[in-house]
Amino acid sequence: KDLDAVLAWSNGDATATMVRGRYDTRDLESRLRARGAEHTTYGKYKLYGNGQSVIAFINDSIAVGGSASAVKAALDTYDQRRGGLPGALKPLVEALDPADQLWAVGAGSLSGMGIEAQGNSRLADIAQLLRGVRAALAGIDVSNGLNLTGRIDCDTEDSARHIHDALRGVIGMARLSTPDNQPQLLRLYDAITVNQLKSNVSVSANIPQDEVDAFLSLWLKQRR
Repeated sequence: KDLDAVLAWSNGDATATMVRGRYDTRDLESRLRARGAEHTTYGKYKLYGNGQSVIAFINDSIAVGGSASAVKAALDTYDQRRGGLPGALKPLVEALDPADQLWAVGAGSLSGMGIEAQGNSRLADIAQLLRGVRAALAGIDVSNGLNLTGRIDCDTEDSARHIHDALRGVIGMARLSTPDNQPQLLRLYDAITVNQLKSNVSVSANIPQDEVDAFLSLWLKQRR
């Protein structure tokens, strides 16, 4: 209830998360010190953490945390009033529905995110699939049930076909492994649509509120 917005970003190397909300900065700083967080300074800002991962409070409504290099870069950007969306991300963000409360975009080869594996493992297969991805976006509107729209842009039609088939395969395996006493999961999987158009793969789902509630109740129950 104290948070208004959360924004996380990564360039494949440095990662950070910025939070906007309402909180008592002095109280949080006191709690961080009590938990043993180291205290250093960067310009006019106090950094709390272990040197590699830190958190800083820009003011009483904005905090940023993550790798030290990413946090320092964010603080510099804020002070210099520069920055903004990278050119490659702008059209992806503009393609999202403004009603989406949750969204994610990514541009550039996802193989640059450090996902590498050797041999004939499942992880190696996933890494190989991601090498053909050029950009991706996804948005979720939860104002009335769950409405998901997503798109994956691939380098070639062949890469798109592999992504399409992999997603359909995951959904199919999930359906086959669903117990008979959990029909709500089957309805959820059936609501997911995956299509391919040339080098693009689209994913969509429109799930009613009652089915979302049933799934969350089941999911939470399994983790108690």
